[in-house]
This record gives sequence, structure tokens and C-alpha cells, in this order.
Amino acid sequence: MFRKLLYTLGMLLLMALFYMGVVIAGSENAASRETPASLPLTGSATASSLNDLALFMNCPLPQDRAAGIGSVQNASLGDLTARLLTWQAQDGLEISAVCPAEAAQLLRRDGLSLSAKRWSLDGVTLLTAESSVGACAYYDTPEAAYSFYLPGADADALLDRLAGSITFPAVDP
Repeated sequence: MFRKLLYTLGMLLLMALFYMGVVIAGSENAASRETPASLPLTGSATASSLNDLALFMNCPLPQDRAAGIGSVQNASLGDLTARLLTWQAQDGLEISAVCPAEAAQLLRRDGLSLSAKRWSLDGVTLLTAESSVGACAYYDTPEAAYSFYLPGADADALLDRLAGSITFPAVDP
């Protein structure tokens, strides 16, 4: 009986030591992981110029020759604070951007299937997704992530629209 009690206490002590080792190793790993820097809260802004909105975003934005209106607002993804741009061109093209790039998940559109095709426009590689409701193209830089969505279009029509009127900011290699 006494032997069983010592055996049980020994096993409990061994499990406690193992658990403490896991917790200590986990906290060291968490401390060594670099978290992306959050941006300070700025409120929101609306403008009819992407250049004006770029000032609020604090990162370069692709420029659209078509007229439109957009806004920049605070956004969050977990503990990360970000800035989110939404731009609506008169022809229906929607441009979205998020800064920092670690918050790219905020640009995700549900219901689209990723295409196996990757496209390159002005040295920028775009990943496309499409469905019967529209097409979207994504790309990112170290500073920000971007998406272009055209309702009712397929990927080829979206890329034709982008090639005709979008100027991409320079991307550092």
C-alpha cells in the first residue's frame, strides 16, 4: 500500500516537473518571438484622392486613374492595430489596403477560390481568386497588403482593368 502511494506521488512530481518545463520553455519562446508593431489610433478620414488617403495610411498606395471615393479607418486583428483603406472607383473596382502587412487577413474575401495563376503587372506579382460573383487580386509589400476586387468579373477581366489604369508603387527587392 505504502509503495503504491510513493509510486503515485513520484508520478505526480514527475508530471509537475514536466509541466513546469513546458511552461518555462513556452514563455521563453513567446518572449523571443517578434510581434508586429501596432500603429497608433488615428480615427478615420474620407477623400476622393488616393494620394490624400496615402498620407493617413503612412504607406505607398497603388494609384487608380478612375475617379472614386475612399476612406481610411482604424482596424484590429487580435492585439494588432492597423489602418485599413477602402476605395470604390466609379466603375465598381474596389481597392483595399492594410498597413502593416501582418494584418493582411483583414483583406480576405469569403466565397472566392484561389486560382493557380499568378500574374505580374509592372513588376508586381498578383495572386488571383474568383467566383461567379467577382474576382480579386492580392499582393503585399513589407509595409502593407493590398487587394483589388471587381464584382461580376473573372480574373482576366480584372487584370485587364488593372493593367489599363493602375500604377503600382515601387517595390523594393
